[in-house]
Amino acid sequence: MSSVPASADIARFLDRKVQIGDPGDDAGVAALLHALHSELGEQISMVLLYGSYLRGSVDTLLDFYVVVEDYERAFGSKLRALSAFVMPPNVYYLSLTVGDDQVRAKYAVVSRRQLQRQMRSFHPYFWARFTQPCRLVYVRDEAARSQLVSVLCAAVDTFVARVVPMMAGSFSAAAFWNAGFSLTYRAELRAESKARVESIFEHDQTYYATLLGLYVNGVLRRAEAAGGESELYQASSASGAAAARWSWRWTIAMGKLLSVARLVKGAVTFNDPIDYILWKVERHSGIHVEASERQRRYPLIFAWPLAWRLFRLGAFR
Repeated sequence: MSSVPASADIARFLDRKVQIGDPGDDAGVAALLHALHSELGEQISMVLLYGSYLRGSVDTLLDFYVVVEDYERAFGSKLRALSAFVMPPNVYYLSLTVGDDQVRAKYAVVSRRQLQRQMRSFHPYFWARFTQPCRLVYVRDEAARSQLVSVLCAAVDTFVARVVPMMAGSFSAAAFWNAGFSLTYRAELRAESKARVESIFEHDQTYYATLLGLYVNGVLRRAEAAGGESELYQASSASGAAAARWSWRWTIAMGKLLSVARLVKGAVTFNDPIDYILWKVERHSGIHVEASERQRRYPLIFAWPLAWRLFRLGAFR
């Protein structure tokens, strides 16, 4: 798969954006971070907070990426290490009482080596997420932080390389990012509506517009805009559109299968996976479905009719 090498300006921009914040500013984040260190120990290289919580959705689970040095040493289990290596990341659920509040999070564990490699993957599971703003709440040392900047650059490079050939004519930053996130969401089983997807750009417009503008004189060039219109761009080359469309068709088809596999895997690693999935589906799509006690206790055996019902009702897109 072709990619676009990040410029020094892009690296500097992303480097500024991942300055580490003080987790003590948020008691819930600080408590969850402490619990993660207790669970995974000294193998933790860095911890990132990302997702809708950073966009102001306080009524959601916090989403963490926990980057570790070695799976087996972090998990203390060959089986868990193997599952993470075969299909990264391993995803777990964490719930704590902080003062009078219940704080919940899901955290994805991935090794440093695999994280770097996944930024060039055909599937957008990793690079679509790492293209979005994140908050660094822990980093072991400067080497780990430098690697994170490299990872973010690779993520954005891959995103731009995959999406630009899909853009016809002139387009704004909003059109580009909304189209890109729509494609990456379609490559998974997601419950989010179109408006929800577009809110990603709307919440951080300056970040995304600045980032896209840094690809001008590379894969992009500026286009003439009518008076009053926002800045417009065009692809530097008109070639590759047909190949890009076929590539995305294949990515989306394979992505649905991978999403099913991740759901099966999550049913093993996640506490109360059925209740979590149903809660998230209702939150994003408005579709409410009740699970039976048998489906909750044995999701891998009895929850498949429930998944099919949600699909028929349009909960997944």
